[in-house]
Amino acid sequence: MSEIIKDRFVKNRTLIYLSYIVGFISILVLIILRPFKKILFVRVKVRNFGMFFDSYSSYIVNDEVEKFKDSKIVHILYYDSDNICNSYLDSLYRKRFKIYKHNYIIFSIDRFISQFKLKKFSLEITSILALQKKFYVKEKHFNKLGLHYENKIKFSNEDLKKAEKFLQSYGISMTDKWVCIHNRDKSYKNRFEPFPVENKVHNYRNFQIQTMKKAANYFESMGYYVFRVGFEQEHEIDFSSKKIIDYSFSNKRDPFIDIFLISSCELYFGSNSGVCSPAINFKRPLVHINYPPTNLNISSDYLTLPSITKKIECLKTGKLISFKEMYQSKIIGVYDDEHIKSLGYKHVDNSEDEILQIAKETLENISIYNNIKEDDLTREYNKITAYYNKKVLGENFLKVPLKLGKSFLNKNKYLIS
Repeated sequence: MSEIIKDRFVKNRTLIYLSYIVGFISILVLIILRPFKKILFVRVKVRNFGMFFDSYSSYIVNDEVEKFKDSKIVHILYYDSDNICNSYLDSLYRKRFKIYKHNYIIFSIDRFISQFKLKKFSLEITSILALQKKFYVKEKHFNKLGLHYENKIKFSNEDLKKAEKFLQSYGISMTDKWVCIHNRDKSYKNRFEPFPVENKVHNYRNFQIQTMKKAANYFESMGYYVFRVGFEQEHEIDFSSKKIIDYSFSNKRDPFIDIFLISSCELYFGSNSGVCSPAINFKRPLVHINYPPTNLNISSDYLTLPSITKKIECLKTGKLISFKEMYQSKIIGVYDDEHIKSLGYKHVDNSEDEILQIAKETLENISIYNNIKEDDLTREYNKITAYYNKKVLGENFLKVPLKLGKSFLNKNKYLIS
């Protein structure tokens, strides 16, 4: 519970001051009760779709593995905001758990625990990377799609009937194949985050939907339906057709369908934003485009098909730098756009042709994703990332970095120089 929640209560200074009193009294009560009941507050982050989605299975699985809920321990699960990003996920949580909606008492306790770092009164839901480590250490391989632990989100028959009806409205059956494409932009964070973090922090992750036009047309030519997914997108696509559907701007959008389309697609093709969480959890084939290379240190918590990264340009020289130089410049692991620029670098987006090429490579290999033979360039890339993840970051777990497309590495050999 490290961050401080900013919400409607923060607007009133009197309520902020009173929150310390309410929080202090609440902690005193918890201390008095501790010999009999150990009460832990468990925050569920509901503004961030990826975290909201991942936390459902992560909390259940970690409980099964650690068995941390004995008779003396009581978990109080609560939402960290009124601004819930997906009402279908909300319904799943409420059916499965006793969960408290955001209110002033919860705000006060959460703020007090966060401000004074009283970690013994809280339980943080394990991240997918941390939970993956437990299962990776046990299994010692990355030869299957998705996460190494069980996805706990199950669709009901009623849900599936709803999905079938939705697809039929576009002349699609449940057995047809579709690709979900997604570009990250600033709109989602600007709506759901409590302070203006998008331009300062996350801007380096964004790219334009127009750069996916050739790839979408290619998927269509190969017999696939294409759904542009994502909630609160900035721009509509100008290349819609009978088989290329801009679902993000459709009047048929629905919180369940948001998840169903990605969880049941033949391929997710797009950003590494939280939108891709259903594809990861439901173990769907997945390709990242415009993957920020500064995130290479966290790229192996799930298996992908060969993908492509953005490039990094030195602002002083105007030259693109290699992966080695990225590690040596200590920008790998930096997730703040202003910080990256302060170090003298910026991200460069993939071109439309690069995205088209990885789309073609994907369909050539989608049925043999686990048996794609490594070439010399791929082996060198794996050698570089394995060495520097351990040397610079001290991370032994990250032995399988984001897979990169062969044509991408061949055309950008400087990356592994």
